[in-house]
Amino acid sequence: MFSGSKSKAKSPSGPSPGKKDTPSKVVKPSYSRPVGLGDAPTEFYKWFKEADKDKDGVVNGNEAIDFFSRSRLPQPTLAKVWALSDKRRTGVLDLEDFVVSMKLISLAQAGKPISSEVVRNLDKEKDLDFPQLVGINISGSIDPPPNKSPSGKVNTKVAPKMSVKNVNSLQDGLCKLYMKHVRPLEEKFAFNIFHAPLMKPQDFAAKPAVMMLGQYSVGKTSFIKYLLGDQYPSAVIGPEPTTDRFVVVSHSHISKTTPGNALAVSADKPYGGLAKFGQKF
Repeated sequence: MFSGSKSKAKSPSGPSPGKKDTPSKVVKPSYSRPVGLGDAPTEFYKWFKEADKDKDGVVNGNEAIDFFSRSRLPQPTLAKVWALSDKRRTGVLDLEDFVVSMKLISLAQAGKPISSEVVRNLDKEKDLDFPQLVGINISGSIDPPPNKSPSGKVNTKVAPKMSVKNVNSLQDGLCKLYMKHVRPLEEKFAFNIFHAPLMKPQDFAAKPAVMMLGQYSVGKTSFIKYLLGDQYPSAVIGPEPTTDRFVVVSHSHISKTTPGNALAVSADKPYGGLAKFGQKF
């Protein structure tokens, strides 16, 4: 039932003489229960306002962590409650989503599984118990969640894999981390056979390389000559196919040509993975 003032009914003969006919004032109806609450207990609305610390009408992630942790449920379970309640993936919970989260917490505390199918059938759940929340409807203490410090701030510190005292540079540190943690996994699962060759120390010290591919006589060698300001050794420019293999152009204080097979097996060059192509490099 809507609340508001009622205007007096007019007589069938029209307005009374000497009185002006003033339109009745429109009064917006006031609801006794928020629409998003549905058929849930009114306590859930009070809890929603309690969880909404900044009073912006929604419960954000940090507010949910503080309030949900009162249930004493494990962190993975609470993360699942959040994911199932935030159906629109907005990163916040409105009142309707919050009601869903309270029902899921109640089910989880009763030892029942929670899933997306359970959310779709929540209306069919009857005689749900109230969630047991420390400081809300039960007494006790709340242990800090694993991903938060006692001060309430999210702990973003990650323990270093190695001390900076054991590395000489960023490249050296990346190389040591790869050799210690990543390469053993690549060797175990034959990563070098199915995807890419195993990396070597010289790969981490290598300079960035630019690959140029194209049909013959479209100007690749001429473009490289323009960039370098000079013609590199063994470069030939002509209308016929001249460069029919891979050529690496790198910096050197003297002009020289190194055979491809020697370059592929060189310990200080990052081209070991090309050795399988033989003399065509």
